[in-house]
Amino acid sequence: MVERINQATNQHQQSFLEHQQAFNKTKEVIQTYTRASLRQTPNLCIVGGPGTGKTTQIQLGAVNAMLKGLNVAVMALMAVRAKKLGGEHIARMFGIRVYKDTPASRVSELAIINLFRSTQ
Repeated sequence: MVERINQATNQHQQSFLEHQQAFNKTKEVIQTYTRASLRQTPNLCIVGGPGTGKTTQIQLGAVNAMLKGLNVAVMALMAVRAKKLGGEHIARMFGIRVYKDTPASRVSELAIINLFRSTQ
């Protein structure tokens, strides 16, 4: 497992501390998941503006999870970012078709119908 991250040459201290905190939380979530028990394992969502290090954090998390023997699926809401991460857009991953001018509630309903059909 990757144990620590290094501060970039021109990185502000506050930025580095935030990255270290996200990195540590990701490791903690992976550890909890690998100890799988009957309790629910936590999910982790990494958010931030452009250039804040989200992709780097996701890559580090994926590497750490794979080093623990876990299978990793990378998804993103933005198709371009998903492809850069070597993954899939979340809609494709869950078989959600894109319908123009269709309310989100109907798109959700169709996605659930498709998921039920694919499991039978």
